[in-house]
Amino acid sequence: MTYKIADEEAFKHVADSYRWLAAAGCTHGSTELQRAKTHLTNVDVAIQASALVHARMLIEFWAKGWKGRSQKKDRKTDIGAMSHFGVEIDEKDPDLIYLATDRSGIKDSIDKHLSHITEYRDVKNPKRSKHERVDWDSDIPQIIEALVNLLRNAMSQQQVRCRPQFVKLLAAVEGRLVDQHYAWPTHF
Repeated sequence: MTYKIADEEAFKHVADSYRWLAAAGCTHGSTELQRAKTHLTNVDVAIQASALVHARMLIEFWAKGWKGRSQKKDRKTDIGAMSHFGVEIDEKDPDLIYLATDRSGIKDSIDKHLSHITEYRDVKNPKRSKHERVDWDSDIPQIIEALVNLLRNAMSQQQVRCRPQFVKLLAAVEGRLVDQHYAWPTHF
């Protein structure tokens, strides 16, 4: 017998990643962050890493089972937008193409930046990615915007399971991104 987490339980994991992505997003580059840096040295690096970790998880969530994906086969235990929630993923979705394909280098760059101490980081390495190193300070807002767009696009589909929860999640993410004091819902 194969175990599959219930949709409502799987949703909690998606909501948690969006929560921390939005928290990092509303802080990234803010004046409050500049003030915090005077008391907490390098706090900006921790916030950047948080944004990238949660972005990476959400990219994998949206790309699981997507035909345009050039990544290795998904693990059977991965929670996916299509497999768990019935979200139809467009092969030509510009946000997924930007985030999850080798052409953009975003997912691969996040993997190398966070997950590996690797020789590929050395600019002289001939096998290094052909993509320029991502400028996280300018690209994190674009990455967050693309992930919010994927959520927004999914909400336009009527057949999505847990749709009311996703609608509430979208409102919470949008609220947190513009106001770091936005009260995050305790239940979805």
